[in-house]
Amino acid sequence: MDQKNSQLRHSAKYGLITGGIIVLFQLMLYIFGMLNNQKLNNITFFIIVIGLFISVKHFRDRINGGLLNFGKAFGVGILTCLFMGIAVAVYTYFQYKFFSPHLMEQLLLETEDRLARWNFSDEILEQQINMMHQIVTPLFVSFSSVLGTVIWGALLSLLTALLLKRDENPLLIK
Repeated sequence: MDQKNSQLRHSAKYGLITGGIIVLFQLMLYIFGMLNNQKLNNITFFIIVIGLFISVKHFRDRINGGLLNFGKAFGVGILTCLFMGIAVAVYTYFQYKFFSPHLMEQLLLETEDRLARWNFSDEILEQQINMMHQIVTPLFVSFSSVLGTVIWGALLSLLTALLLKRDENPLLIK
């Protein structure tokens, strides 16, 4: 199997596993009525960090023979986060569209409250709310979750790549 294919398959595997863990955690929060608890929601961030770290480390140690340059480590990290984001986005879409559409209304109401605190004129506030109701859909929220995961994943992948890169020892004689 060529290196690119193994990198993609590895990232898909670890990204989907980590995304599945995030989905299970979010589902538990929903079942126990703790979805709005920000401290518990921050655990999702740590799940991402741990999943990303394990993915890059396993790629380096098990697939790449213990060596991994910065670029490849960064690439594995980004791909892993992309697949994580896709898994979470699929769950998010079904959650907001079919299982709990009331959550979409709750999200819109919370966003309206935030907009109202900005002291816009009534006319501008009404325009913003109307535009938000047209744009913010389950598909939009799902796409945003993928984008957010990839952006955070890029930042975290930079750190992970710095920590886990291991180049050949230049002092060894070949």
